[in-house]
Amino acid sequence: MSQDEQAEPFQLVESEYLLRSPWRNFRVDRVDIGGGREIKYSYVEAPQAVYVVPLTSDGQIALIRQYRYPIRAWELEIPAGSIDDQEDLIEAAKRELSEEVGGECQEMLHVGSFYNCAAHTNLSSEVFLATGVKLGVAHLEETERLVQLVLPAREVLALAHQGGIADSQSAYSILLAERYILARLS
Repeated sequence: MSQDEQAEPFQLVESEYLLRSPWRNFRVDRVDIGGGREIKYSYVEAPQAVYVVPLTSDGQIALIRQYRYPIRAWELEIPAGSIDDQEDLIEAAKRELSEEVGGECQEMLHVGSFYNCAAHTNLSSEVFLATGVKLGVAHLEETERLVQLVLPAREVLALAHQGGIADSQSAYSILLAERYILARLS
């Protein structure tokens, strides 16, 4: 990476929030792009998130089919959610596992991270593989509508590779965990 690529080319002049909610904010920044020029850049500001791939001792992955209002459809996903600024990442991953599939795990392994859509949001996500998962009763939030689905891990990996999981964050998280999953299945 060159020094030019390391330098921040834009300078924040001023921020305005058009909408604030507990989950995300819609922000418009006035930005100095150099040479005496300014632009307005709007984006969604969101708290960091965790994604958890729950692998049971018998080689299955627990998925959820969750209703997503913006697209008016049920999507196949893995447990995930926002974290509190003060919350430890592993504790947040364990909380999401418990809330969405009633899961407890023997090990929580960090397998990667990603930005969800860097041109439109600052949302960064951390991905974990939960192993030795025992499933139980979910503890859903008031706004969550979901159904648990448990499938063989190889079938879930094939779905992620073939576009059978349309939620890109879940599919990518599964792919980040793939080598660790395959190592545990052999």
